[in-house]
Amino acid sequence: MEALTTAVRADKAQYVGNSSYTSGETIRAADILRDLGVPLLVNQSSLSMIDRWTEQDRLLDALSTAEGDFIASSPLARWLLTDRYMHGVPSDYPAATSRFLTPEDVTPERLRQVAGLQELAGARGQSTAQPTLSWTFRSPRVTSALIGVSSVAQLEPNARAVEQLAFDDDELTAIDSLLTPQVKGSGA
Repeated sequence: MEALTTAVRADKAQYVGNSSYTSGETIRAADILRDLGVPLLVNQSSLSMIDRWTEQDRLLDALSTAEGDFIASSPLARWLLTDRYMHGVPSDYPAATSRFLTPEDVTPERLRQVAGLQELAGARGQSTAQPTLSWTFRSPRVTSALIGVSSVAQLEPNARAVEQLAFDDDELTAIDSLLTPQVKGSGA
């Protein structure tokens, strides 16, 4: 933390952030930084409908206490929570060679879940990815999401997810029952 503080004071960095810290680590880092006179601004960690370790760990509550914000990485679960893999994993898609998402991750059960998500999205008048992104922004601590688009054609419909952020209780219950949370541990 001292090195990060030195970088901020030397105008080599504008703020301090961390990545994949647990709630306890975040509070500790924020306390150290506060004592050094530099606030913790942001934590970047994975968060999606199927990767909810940050909820289990209460990381967003810790960030609220630390007055920090959150950047959700991989909110589409490396595009698994879209219609991209509904007919298998094409050899030219990243999942075909990724260490983070492998063809074995695209299971019949996961595809059934995504089909249910497609139904929910259709009822909301959205693409499959849009409610997934909207769900990510349920907490006011979440200030942005890293979706990893490779074209404007991917960006534009996904950016429209912010036009419909609200979910009713029935939708949230459906999401929770459809996509059983998987806790991976430290978020990495």
